[in-house]
Amino acid sequence: MLPGQLAPPASPLTPPPDPFAVALEALPADAGRPNRPAWDGVSPLNVLLLGTDQRPSETAVQRWGNSDTIILVSVDPAQQRAAMVSIPRDVLVSIPGVGEQKVNAAYLRGGPQLAMRVVGDLVGLPVHRWASVDTSAFAAVVDAIGGVVVDVDTPIRDDDYPTDDYGVRRIMLPAGLQWLDGERALWYARSRHASNDYDRAGRQQRLLRALQGRARDPSLLPRVPALLGVVAGAVQTDVSPREAVVLARLAAGAAAGASGANGDLKTVRGIVLTPPEYGRELIRPDLYAVVPDRARIRQAVSTLLTEAPPET
Repeated sequence: MLPGQLAPPASPLTPPPDPFAVALEALPADAGRPNRPAWDGVSPLNVLLLGTDQRPSETAVQRWGNSDTIILVSVDPAQQRAAMVSIPRDVLVSIPGVGEQKVNAAYLRGGPQLAMRVVGDLVGLPVHRWASVDTSAFAAVVDAIGGVVVDVDTPIRDDDYPTDDYGVRRIMLPAGLQWLDGERALWYARSRHASNDYDRAGRQQRLLRALQGRARDPSLLPRVPALLGVVAGAVQTDVSPREAVVLARLAAGAAAGASGANGDLKTVRGIVLTPPEYGRELIRPDLYAVVPDRARIRQAVSTLLTEAPPET
């Protein structure tokens, strides 16, 4: 190019920079922790998702809240798939240092490390990471991405939906395809008085799939740095910043223009550990619990993670 000559304009066909790659370049390399190496982004990663309902007035009294949502998410980048296993809160387990309790007591009594240990023993898998989000933070994340589309299969009416001030209110979601903001997404994920905990677990999995679909919207790409900041501020986790970016890139793989083991999740499947298939109901005047069938649970989880997905 001659002196004083202007550089030619960039080709309109030049793709914009990948915001996930930009975010990764800005982060230091993961050093890992003692007895826990950094994730390589290719090997399967099992993350325990915990949804808590700890109210503001309870945080000073109890460090860890009730984990009424317990979902083990297994991500396999090499196979381009993920799986979700919902563990109902009433599953009866032996909690080290506590005794026989419902599984949601593990997080309440010993935090994420104890919850990881108990859930890993139940399903027969190592649990590598954990992430916890309370109700208000979850709503903030949904609002940050502009809401989410969910097909509500049956109407949801709950006359006893809990509020932060220990009261209740009436909520209603009609059936059909709906655009849910953060508050209404919480209604969909939390309500159980008109159904049961197992139906609620299924709705939570559908909501997570819908969120993954929303993450693939190309219009969100320019907002990736801001959205990652919202998520980081809303979620308690031991997932490192680099690992979080890689997981986000997997979830939004098609939108990021990526492909192959480093870019896309082609299938996301799930199971809910409902009785009687995965355990026996224990019904007493003072207790409702589910005695788990560990052998059947472990076989089902193994099949979920290794069986080839159906042809589409």
